Amino acid sequence: MNVQMICDPELRILNVSARFPGSRHDAAIWMQSPVRNLMELCHRQGERQTWLLGDSGYPLEPWLLTPIPNAPNGSPEYVYTAAHCSARSVIERCFGALKSVWRCLSHQRLLMYEPDMAGRIINACAMLHNMRLHYRIPFEEIAEEDVAQANAMPAPGPYIAEPLEGRARLAEGRRVQQQLIRDNFVHL
Repeated sequence: MNVQMICDPELRILNVSARFPGSRHDAAIWMQSPVRNLMELCHRQGERQTWLLGDSGYPLEPWLLTPIPNAPNGSPEYVYTAAHCSARSVIERCFGALKSVWRCLSHQRLLMYEPDMAGRIINACAMLHNMRLHYRIPFEEIAEEDVAQANAMPAPGPYIAEPLEGRARLAEGRRVQQQLIRDNFVHL
């Protein structure tokens, strides 16, 4: 299964979508996401200071920031991408916490159920994860190499042709991304 998940910096899961096969691309799942629709609506209504962070498998949008692949070392774009990857490592830690507690989610074990039931199991694990956080039940430590892998610079994502509306969103996303870089990463 390809699971799309959103968490906050404290690893609380805010949204989970566990209903797509593993062959479905992240960008295709995102385009069907109610969260995407909500983020776009908030953006249209003037909210310009709220963003989600996605990896290079997601499309850059004004409300969804992605890394800049192949940014020259030491450039503001490189520093932005390093900060982006560092911040995005939170979701990798969240996945690691889920897999360390509920071993059925680990890649070594497969959920041998129909996709609908596997999605329900993933959703149940996500709810139990949030309950563990709420009641402060400790998690096992996540291996440092897993965190280092999550912080690694991304490879360029596949090119996906977009309709004109998507190109306008991409252009606006690039403007937002460049403004954030100018405001926060130029004089470091």
